[in-house]
Amino acid sequence: MKHTLAPPTVEEQIIVFADLAGFHRVICSQLSPEDTFAFLSDYYAAAQGILDGSGGRLVKFIGDAMLIVFPSHAPDRALVTLRTLKAAIDALLVQQRLDSRLRIKAHVGTVAAGAIGSGELERFDVCGSAVDQAALLPDGEWVLSDELRKRTRS
Repeated sequence: MKHTLAPPTVEEQIIVFADLAGFHRVICSQLSPEDTFAFLSDYYAAAQGILDGSGGRLVKFIGDAMLIVFPSHAPDRALVTLRTLKAAIDALLVQQRLDSRLRIKAHVGTVAAGAIGSGELERFDVCGSAVDQAALLPDGEWVLSDELRKRTRS
């Protein structure tokens, strides 16, 4: 198979996984599919609005989960944005009377970043062991890897 996409950029990034605690139990099983869709639309728009102009990039949504990357040279700025994101999404959940909270797991490491896929499905993505390490951090409302924590002032 011939690849026509540019090779990925290999760079250090802050890798973030965010999702909603109890998404299936609290939201999917209690709302109709149409109401779940409407909620996710509001959730996605709120997240995108906060990330726009922050230096962060929303790589993808998968249901209630988000994969986000930030430049590694500004970890404190990334954490301020993530705290803002968490506060806004938690407020949205309260407003919609949904008993859930945004959970954030963040790590720093080297990723390959660039366009992947073909045709309509071509999109930006990141991959590498650092992405897996971020995904495998323990669940919690605010989890930073030791590597990331060492780089921050707060």
